[in-house]
Amino acid sequence: MHLKLPTLKYRRLRGDMIEVFKITHNIYDPEVSLEHSFSARIVNIWNSLPNFVVDVDTVCLFKTHLDKFWMHQDVMYDFAADLTGIGDRSVREIS
Repeated sequence: MHLKLPTLKYRRLRGDMIEVFKITHNIYDPEVSLEHSFSARIVNIWNSLPNFVVDVDTVCLFKTHLDKFWMHQDVMYDFAADLTGIGDRSVREIS
């Protein structure tokens, strides 16, 4: 039986995007140290998120928009998959 739980890979990607949102909105805890590979790992993914996902005021709203935007990504349930559609930020909206 499949539980339809998101993969560890997906949860890490999602967590990375939440941390970037906190950093860019000055709500990040400065006592937490970033990994050296963090910026190299997230730049293209963050830049591929559409404005309606990143231009929100709260972490909770960011999580909601990110989950809706990524809901059809294969990486959510397939650890061998990669994110698709990584490129320039667009103005796509939630359907």
